[in-house]
Amino acid sequence: MSSPLSQKSFEFALHIVRTGRSIQEVRGDYILSRQLIRSSTAIGALLAEARYAESQADFLHKLKIALKEANECLYWIGLMTASELMGPETPHDLTARVRELIAMLVSAVNTLDRQNKKGR
Repeated sequence: MSSPLSQKSFEFALHIVRTGRSIQEVRGDYILSRQLIRSSTAIGALLAEARYAESQADFLHKLKIALKEANECLYWIGLMTASELMGPETPHDLTARVRELIAMLVSAVNTLDRQNKKGR
């Protein structure tokens, strides 16, 4: 069974893929929309990799990279909004979703960091 974080990251990526396709069809943008799709789908892929991590350190490392990818999504959403590739209503939903993922990832990373420090 997948975790709530994995499920939310999958739903977010699916939403971004659909949004990206729409931007490509309607606005003709392929460069920025592909970057956003790449970073959004990487979050869930890294969580899937982390599920079978070789060690707790590897698990934590994958979570930290997923966090970086989620933060990168914020950048692409902001850039696409500023360049008017996204309509004014779209970024708010996407930003809220990715910020929720970031909060969940930060919480998981902080918890694991604290556990690792106690174990030393």
